[in-house]
Amino acid sequence: MVYCFIFVIIANILIMAENRIYMYFAAALVVLASILIHYGCKHDPVYPEVCFESDVLPIFQNNCTMAGCHNQVDAEEDIILTDYDNIMNAGVVAGYATRSKVYKVLIGGENPMPPDGKLSDNQILIIRSWIENGAENNTGCGITDSLPAVTCDTVNVTYSAFIKPLFDAVCVSCHNPDSVSDFSTYGALSGYLIEDAQKLLDNINYVSGSDPMPPAGKLDSCTLKKIKSWIMAGYPNN
Repeated sequence: MVYCFIFVIIANILIMAENRIYMYFAAALVVLASILIHYGCKHDPVYPEVCFESDVLPIFQNNCTMAGCHNQVDAEEDIILTDYDNIMNAGVVAGYATRSKVYKVLIGGENPMPPDGKLSDNQILIIRSWIENGAENNTGCGITDSLPAVTCDTVNVTYSAFIKPLFDAVCVSCHNPDSVSDFSTYGALSGYLIEDAQKLLDNINYVSGSDPMPPAGKLDSCTLKKIKSWIMAGYPNN
């Protein structure tokens, strides 16, 4: 609306122009109005707010910190992605996802990550939104706007859909049939829990005096709640 008003003024000046001074003035206004319209019509995309602790960190922990990858023990290519500080040091430019090394390898390039398969579009959007909004170390918030709100559903936790995929990703590289404590199958895991359920809970919650598991970095709070919920329900084979 403002730009239309400017053009009306310019048109009137041109009509009334009787000398070159008016013509130059009108021409300058045309250039100014064109610049305002050009930039005024551009809108930066709005990225939904995301929570680092519950939305971003689990993506890195569950896809990038397995054995032989970017955990504190292996630190492949001297990159660790188990916690906020290390993720930032791995090449995050707050406010600029496309300048961030961590983001660029997720969308392709010469060495795309994860090497065994690209993240989902939704996971990539979550990471981009976090970076674009300042890459803050925030907790206790949810995804809004174009993404669904993130909630921690501890009621519908099943072995097949949640526990097994999680343990396969973060535990079985160590806790396999060749180890003392095998978590690779339901039978093996449930057998361990019969004897040491509290020990497992202490370990994954990094309780003082326990053996912190996984050693690559503590699981996010929602994942811990889901594991506890499943165990307290009698660790059903569901």
